[in-house]
Amino acid sequence: MKAAIHQPHYFPWLGYFDKIAKVDRFVFMDEVQLENRSYMLRNRFLGKDGELTYLSITASKKGYREKKYNEIRTLDNEHWQRKHLAYLRDLYSASPFRDEILERIMPIFRKDYEFLFDVTRDSVLLCMDLLGIQTKTTAQSSLDCRRDCGEEEGADARRSSDVLAICRAVGATAYMTGAGASLRFLNMEQFAALNIPVVVQSYQCPRYPQMFSREFIPNISALDLLFNCGVEESRRIFWENVENRREFDGIEG
Repeated sequence: MKAAIHQPHYFPWLGYFDKIAKVDRFVFMDEVQLENRSYMLRNRFLGKDGELTYLSITASKKGYREKKYNEIRTLDNEHWQRKHLAYLRDLYSASPFRDEILERIMPIFRKDYEFLFDVTRDSVLLCMDLLGIQTKTTAQSSLDCRRDCGEEEGADARRSSDVLAICRAVGATAYMTGAGASLRFLNMEQFAALNIPVVVQSYQCPRYPQMFSREFIPNISALDLLFNCGVEESRRIFWENVENRREFDGIEG
């Protein structure tokens, strides 16, 4: 059983969904600490002036370093929901797919959320549905995960142990990691000892017709693809890109 793990993001980029689509189980890490100024509460959009703009969820930062991500509360829901919805309506006003996509993601802007994790998880699940991804998802907090190292160990050792504990909890026989910071802290020997091969995600953002830019801007929110191309064409573009890279070929599970 192939697994991947990541912190929940707000309407993530396409590479996030590429990883989800390539595994059997995806785990939201909701017991980690909120990273300041991260995609755990915001994401990037390409504005009409061709510049990148962030949409950020308003959340309580009081004591956030002592809290788990799933304990962070949202603030002023009506304000940020109204602001984000108005921005998307205006930004994609010329798109023939605007109403189609807005209708599908509208629950994000109508629900009275209490916790940040519920917003970001819902945004991921809605995009998964739009892109036709059927991978099973699980929250870290719902699993029985016991790390093999203590708090006295270094931060990297704890991170690696947390990932390994999650893999064991879901019965993973292979684990997909991104090509970023996780390669620095993962203890490959521990994974090998448990016969859990670690596969590095191979990803290149697919190009698609994009408004407001003469040159294609990759790795912004996946909503940009959906608003520009509609559900049917977005799925074709997305899945063609997924199938072009088969990282698990030759690996059982």
